[in-house]
Amino acid sequence: MKLKIIAVALGGICVGSAAAAPAPGSVGRKEVGTAFDLMSWGNVDPIDKATLAKACSDPMRANLDPQFAAVPDATDLKSLTKVYDASLASGGDERALVRGCIEGMIAATKQRGGYVDVERAMADAKARPASVGLSLKMVDGLPEIASVARNGPAESKLRIGDRISEIDHEPVRGKLLSDITRLLRGPIGSSVELTVERNDVAPIELSLTRAMPSDTTSTLVRDGVGIIEIPAIRKDTPAAITAALIPLRPQVIRGYIIDLRSCPGGLLDAAIEIADLFIDQGVIAGQQGPRPVDRETRNATRGDIAGGLPIIVLTDHGTASGAEIVAAALRERRKAKILGQVTAGMGTTSTVINLSDRAAFSFTTARILQANGSSLDGQGVKPDIEMPSGGGQEIISAAIALLASEGAKR
Repeated sequence: MKLKIIAVALGGICVGSAAAAPAPGSVGRKEVGTAFDLMSWGNVDPIDKATLAKACSDPMRANLDPQFAAVPDATDLKSLTKVYDASLASGGDERALVRGCIEGMIAATKQRGGYVDVERAMADAKARPASVGLSLKMVDGLPEIASVARNGPAESKLRIGDRISEIDHEPVRGKLLSDITRLLRGPIGSSVELTVERNDVAPIELSLTRAMPSDTTSTLVRDGVGIIEIPAIRKDTPAAITAALIPLRPQVIRGYIIDLRSCPGGLLDAAIEIADLFIDQGVIAGQQGPRPVDRETRNATRGDIAGGLPIIVLTDHGTASGAEIVAAALRERRKAKILGQVTAGMGTTSTVINLSDRAAFSFTTARILQANGSSLDGQGVKPDIEMPSGGGQEIISAAIALLASEGAKR
């Protein structure tokens, strides 16, 4: 979940009125140092500097020229800089060294995050390559599935916790997460072959057809019930819900169903805004992290777009992150009933840091607290009424029937 962007300026050296070109490797050296410093005190779980320095330096040491074999192992920023300089002198590519360092550190935390090549990211955004509907994190050298998009190519074939060991019959162990992510993307309609490890069963081989993700919120009224399907939480999602519901409200007499099945979450602020649409007062959520900026409580503002009508929230194992915030807050503050399955328990937020005009990185900086103050991370939101996955319209019908019975009691 992208939380906020912090710019870290890299000043040039000026001679007279003209800026001198930076010394070879100096930008990368600053990028490594900034990322190391921020992660050493800002990561959601404390991680000692020696572990972090080793995770950063190991990828760089792999290609050291024999003449630099005596360079000591990195245990802090000073020794890490020596490894970086030796790797650069050995012919290493500056950007590749930075990327390997950052992704090594993030893998050591076993949390989500990654290196961002700004130019490549902008090109990808413009080209909009198709995907298989997954988000990943590195665990013990393999990409582990953190969330699966609803109605995406992977929805019926992959689960949270599965680990990908091969892509198109090529092993991925040892590859950087950013490279693995790019391997999964490609032209719409193209196929990608995966080998997947799941618990203790034999490796699973499957094929996925890449498609463009659908993240558009939809609304409809059925039997006097307003049904809101939220496949992803974007900046404009709260406004889209508001615009869609206002003309439908006269037709809604029984209550609302908010369908968060396989919603991987999205922006924290947008998730808070969605919950706030239906909550008139009280705490919606909070977060706790090592940095003061990552410790806060978010409260509801006056007004309930549902006019006090009952709410049922649909969840499954793919309901994650910001979607879990919405589900937990609606149960705590609006007495909403939750139907489906326990959610993913992905209760963390990430920060995106601009390292320079060419590179950025994200790392996990805080844990999300539910409206009642308990942590979401690793726990998830348990349903009031459990229903099997893949229920499709069956669970919608069950929710409508429940709202009808609730209305009869009032």
